[in-house]
Amino acid sequence: MNSLRSKYFIVGLVMWVTILILFFGMIFLNDSSPGETRVSYKLMFNDVSTLGLGDPVKVNGVKVGKVTELELLVKKRRVRVGIEVVDSVPIPSNSVIKIQNIGLLGERQIGIVMGNSQDLIQPGQEVEGQLDAGISEAMAFAGEVFDSTRTLLATVKTVVDSTIGTKRFKTSFHNIISNAEVLENKLAKMLNE
Repeated sequence: MNSLRSKYFIVGLVMWVTILILFFGMIFLNDSSPGETRVSYKLMFNDVSTLGLGDPVKVNGVKVGKVTELELLVKKRRVRVGIEVVDSVPIPSNSVIKIQNIGLLGERQIGIVMGNSQDLIQPGQEVEGQLDAGISEAMAFAGEVFDSTRTLLATVKTVVDSTIGTKRFKTSFHNIISNAEVLENKLAKMLNE
């Protein structure tokens, strides 16, 4: 009987430990503390680049939340980004909100630099944000420049081949140079006399 009781005790203990690990694991993975409340804000952008759900939200460099929603507003040609931030961090209305590059592979975050206004952004309020150009935008722009350069060079080659590159032009140009040399010699003789 004692042996059966100790087996039940061990099974019960393992179950409780498993439940505790699961509970604290969920809290750890959710990046939240028990009893911590969050508030939601809606940010409006023209472009969000590679921003994704779960990306961090930092206020003055300190992580205080995450991106919870990305919605394309087709009629407005805008993107609404939902974020959740701990409620203990008030965000002044003159704060600067940007999507920032945080890695070489295009990882993004919402960066908020707090302003000094006494007026605060209210939870749920839509606020304008900006996109900081990162490495991915620079590479896309470089690709556009290379494509434009390639097109320009092809056009120049076509023009040169159809004008300067022809045999007729080379002959005419050679004649012009020869005539210029003859003229130069005659002018030099006139000046020497």
